[in-house]
Order: sequence, then structure tokens, then C-alpha cells
Amino acid sequence: MTDFAGWEMPVYFRGILVERNSVRSRVGLFDLCHMGQIEVEGAGAEALVDLLACGDVCSLEPGRARYSLFCTERGGIVDDLVVFKRSAEKMRLVVNASRLGADLAWIERWRPSDMEVNVADMTGKEGLLAIQGPLGEEVLSGLAGDLSSLEYFHFLEGELGGRRCLISRTGYTGEDGFEIFLKWDDVREGWADLREAVAAAGGHACGLGARDLLRLEAGYPLWGNEISEETDPFSAGLGWCVDFHKEKFIGKNTLMQIRERGPERALVVIVVDGPRVPRRGEGIFGKKERVGWITSGSFSPVTDSGVGLGYVKGEWSAGGTQVEVEIDGRRHPARVHPRPLYRGSVGGQATRVIQKEK
Repeated sequence: MTDFAGWEMPVYFRGILVERNSVRSRVGLFDLCHMGQIEVEGAGAEALVDLLACGDVCSLEPGRARYSLFCTERGGIVDDLVVFKRSAEKMRLVVNASRLGADLAWIERWRPSDMEVNVADMTGKEGLLAIQGPLGEEVLSGLAGDLSSLEYFHFLEGELGGRRCLISRTGYTGEDGFEIFLKWDDVREGWADLREAVAAAGGHACGLGARDLLRLEAGYPLWGNEISEETDPFSAGLGWCVDFHKEKFIGKNTLMQIRERGPERALVVIVVDGPRVPRRGEGIFGKKERVGWITSGSFSPVTDSGVGLGYVKGEWSAGGTQVEVEIDGRRHPARVHPRPLYRGSVGGQATRVIQKEK
């Protein structure tokens, strides 16, 4: 167990690689109750969220979700989040646990005083569990009914063992999967039912260690590591979720300038030649000069070696580029790998959603 943004969280149950492999090959269960949840409700809900988010919220139909960013006027990333649109007057925002307070303050800063909208912190009032992996649909359908028609980044009102819930086809692992919103009093029993079903399918409960490795392999950024208020979306490879067709959103003018001149650095996948694991802050070198730094690192079965995410100067970002990574004071041969390192069962669905939105 470890402290994570004020929550006591499991690092692992059976082992990080056991749990990672469970999600990649079968199914895994995650407790996400630490994630921040913000309800924005009222006649001005859609307008407020659309002002703050760099993606288009107004065009979303009810029952759709969208990954997006809150950005500062300077183009830095306040947080990355998922917007769940229940109606034009009711939105649920799922944000990073460590950024909940900052997000609430950011919303209040930009909310017009005359806007008819209520902003409520739902963290700890509703829980969030996740089923991830190629068998996720089969496992969850056994408890919640047939989910085969639920598309990626769509959600519906449903039941889990007779408990009312909201079920979305979303996740943070690179595999197909679902996230289930339950009333706080129903979380314990919901977890028990899901864990039994996952175990029956040969899967495992999973902790933070597996979740971090899974998202790293999938190339997903983590706030505080790959993204921050000092990082712009284009450097982080998130320019695809910035919609310049919108008339207005916070940071639009600066982001347009960054897009036009091009970012000076790029987030890339680094694969080490050998099992040594690169750690956050360690240097990336090319031709004896430091050209970047590691933001996250782990050991991955995909390459059977140490891997990491990191920023490098633009001219060093092409796939196959040979570099060196400093690990514990020594430099080790490595290469830039095309991002992401792994594309699992969610890959085709994610591509189709992005193409539709473009």
C-alpha cells in the first residue's frame, strides 16, 4: 500500500507483472475511487465546460464522453480529464486525484458571476471501478447485461447486480474496457461482485503499479510526469484534442502560436538495450550532449527491457534514433521507439473515434 494524493492505495495485489499480464491477455479490475469527480449542472453547464476545455463539448451528444484538457492562458496544461455529457445542463468531469483542488479553483476562476451553474465535488460521494482487458465486455456483461452495442467513449445508465450505476466504455490501459460509476455505499459490494467475476475469468485485481506500466506502454501521459502547467499539448503529442474550430476557449491564442511555430521538444518512447530501468529526471543523451530527460520509466514485457517516456529536442524524436540514457550515473544505449510502445484491444476503436472527430 502507498499514499497517493491523500488516498491509501494498493501498489499491487499479486505482483505488478502478474496484474499487467492479466489485463493484456484476459481481464483486470481496478479501484479508481481516488479519481476526482466534479459535477457541473445548470443552464450554463455546457457553456462553462466548453470555455475551459480545449475540445468541443457542445457538439457532444448526451451519452458521449471526450478526453480533453484544461489549459492556461500560456498554453500549459492545468489537467487532463474526461468529460461525460449526460445533457447540456449536466456534465461529469473525471480529473486527476492530485489536481482536484486546482481544477475546482480553475473552474471558479473562470465561471461568470451571472452564470446559472452549480459546481459540486462528487469525490467520495460516488465511487469509480474499472474493468479492463480483452475479456472485459464478456465479464461485465455477465453482471450488467449485454454491452456489445456500447461504443468507445460512450456511456449509459445501467445496473450492476441490481445497483444503479453509470457504465462507460473508457479506460487508461490501452485495452478495451469499462469504467463503472456507483453510489459510494454500493462500491464495496460492487467491487466484491466484480472481483469474483474477474477471478472466474482468470483475471486479477490490479494496483497502481500495473496501471502505471499499462498506461506507459500505451503512451498515455500522467499529470506531474509527462504533462504540467509548463507543458503544452503539442509537445506532449496531445495536439489532436485541441479544437481550433471553437470560437473561444482558455489558452486558444497561445496554442495557435505554438502550433504555427512547432514545439521545440517532443514526448517519445525510449527503449533501453537491456533490463535497466530509466527513472524520472534522468538524462537522455545524443552525440555527448544532453538532448532530453526521462519522465516515467519501468520494465516492460513488450520489449523485455527497460522502457520510458521522455522529452527530447525535436531533431532527436524520430523513431529508430539512437541515444543514451543515464541510469544511476552510467549511460546505457537506447533508442527512440515510435509511440505508442503497445497498441492493444482498444487501438482500433480509439483510432475510429479520433478519425470521426477530425
